[in-house]
Amino acid sequence: MGGGGLGALFERLQISAEGAPSGRATMMQSVLFKVKLFRGPGDFERSKQGLLWMLEALCRINQGHLAQFPYPPLYRAGVRYQTSARTEPKSGSTSPA
Repeated sequence: MGGGGLGALFERLQISAEGAPSGRATMMQSVLFKVKLFRGPGDFERSKQGLLWMLEALCRINQGHLAQFPYPPLYRAGVRYQTSARTEPKSGSTSPA
């Protein structure tokens, strides 16, 4: 990475002290991991460990975001689970319709 460290990087990305890009609403941004995993029979353990580290990182990022910007519980927010006729198995069947 070029000179200036994280402060310079944040300036280039226009990230304010509050963490949101300047002039934009505060929300989670997309995270993209570009890694090569499971490249062959001998790569399973390394790949498995890499996936676990990425999942741990995403969980911690989400926990930090929720601590800073609390959201209402899903049901209080009106979110409900609704089944879809297309994905429910037919009566007596073990596979989707």
